[in-house]
Amino acid sequence: MTFTSSTPVICIPRISSNVTKHQLFDIFTRLKWGNINNIYFVNTSKKSNSKIKTSCVFIYLNWNNNENTQDIQTKLINGQSIKIVYNDFTIWKLYAKK
Repeated sequence: MTFTSSTPVICIPRISSNVTKHQLFDIFTRLKWGNINNIYFVNTSKKSNSKIKTSCVFIYLNWNNNENTQDIQTKLINGQSIKIVYNDFTIWKLYAKK
């Protein structure tokens, strides 16, 4: 599948390195936005001895074709963020990969 500006790749710019691919897969499966092709993690911790380890995550989807996912894609393409509640203490902001 070729990814274009009309099929945005989801970027979570800051996420705890403790979050696994399996956890992300479960969350996005429950959202029913589409089938996950791949999930890439990029280490973004500033220092190797930093106590807070963070990553940037890119999620490649085959988007479902329905009104809900089309609205989400449009917001992402237009530079808006989508907020996802991960747990009681964490909210992720999702953006389109640039």
